[in-house]
Amino acid sequence: MMLSWTELAEVRVDDLDGFLRLLRLLRDELSKPIDLRGDSTNYDLEAFLEGMGAWLDDARKARQIPDNFDWKFAGELLFRGWTYE
Repeated sequence: MMLSWTELAEVRVDDLDGFLRLLRLLRDELSKPIDLRGDSTNYDLEAFLEGMGAWLDDARKARQIPDNFDWKFAGELLFRGWTYE
């Protein structure tokens, strides 16, 4: 099944279970051959991280990031994803 970016964007992420579901959907999309993937233009981890950073930069300028966002935990999450087996 090919997912469009709108379908991924509609995944409810209100809690940990929703976040884990989104992670699994993104992982599944990245594991497919490029011609079977949905609408994403970020086909590999490097492009995904670049897109995330660019969006965060724009969101900061537009003041779309909550003041209470836990940056330390976000950093821990990325680091543990890099190192956890």
